[in-house]
Amino acid sequence: MPRIFDPNDKYYIDNPGRVKAIQAEMHKRGIDVYLGSRIRTMSFVLDAFCPWRSYLIIPSEGQPAFFTFVIDALRVGDETWLDSDHVRGYGPMGGMDQVSAITDYIKDELGIKKGRLGYEDGVSTYTAEGNLSHWEYTRLRDALPDFEWVNAHDIIDGLSLIKDKGTIERFRTASLIVDEGHKAAREALSNGGYKGMTETVIAGIAALAICFVLSLAVGAGWIQRVNHPPVVEGHATEAVVDGEHAARNEVPGGAGDDAIAAGTIEQTQLMAAGGPEMGGDLGADIAGCAGDEDGAGHAQKLAEIRAAPSP
Repeated sequence: MPRIFDPNDKYYIDNPGRVKAIQAEMHKRGIDVYLGSRIRTMSFVLDAFCPWRSYLIIPSEGQPAFFTFVIDALRVGDETWLDSDHVRGYGPMGGMDQVSAITDYIKDELGIKKGRLGYEDGVSTYTAEGNLSHWEYTRLRDALPDFEWVNAHDIIDGLSLIKDKGTIERFRTASLIVDEGHKAAREALSNGGYKGMTETVIAGIAALAICFVLSLAVGAGWIQRVNHPPVVEGHATEAVVDGEHAARNEVPGGAGDDAIAAGTIEQTQLMAAGGPEMGGDLGADIAGCAGDEDGAGHAQKLAEIRAAPSP
């Protein structure tokens, strides 16, 4: 089920518009098809996180097609705006490997037998940048011998330099939520509290605070998981800042939101009770934020986040 969008949502991003902008740049350069392979390209076009090795094929007109490792295709299809025909999985089987899947789609489904193909190459300080590897490049090029291969990564890089309003609002809200994790960690470390702590425990304390703020926000309907159903109990950290879809787009909410919130609070309490490696007693105060005093503080912070004006 593709993701539902509301252009009036403060977090809305016009991803189809981004595709058209990419295609306009392709037209200027005489590029017939664009093969994206970097994580930043997937995020920019799909509005979804794609951690497995993935590829994005953008024709000169029409919708892109996304290929990812088969085990993650269903999730991405649930979170992106592309329809199910354009989200596909590849696997280590004859005819289903990534080289076969990509080349067959370009030649057979798009009907492009030759032309200029834009791909992504370069250097980065980020290990998982996603530029085509030598193995991928040579095998894809051998399978598409009649194409001129053109490094065109700067198309995405140039278009993504200027942030749209929805992106800026997501950054602002995410930063405000993360602030609560920083505050919890600082409080736990103050006055010698750091003694005997490992980095894992410190990170856990921050994560617990963030999870609780997220659970309240999800329960209030301010953010939610992309679609209902399914709802996976205890996974509110998969929620995305996504505006007020439950109220404004008539997405079934209510029970789904409550299930995420309840699952996260329960998960937080279990983590806090799980001993030093899971935070132990150090996380108990955070897990107990459902109580009046701490809960009121987080509720007030959420109200501030919700009411924060755009700059």
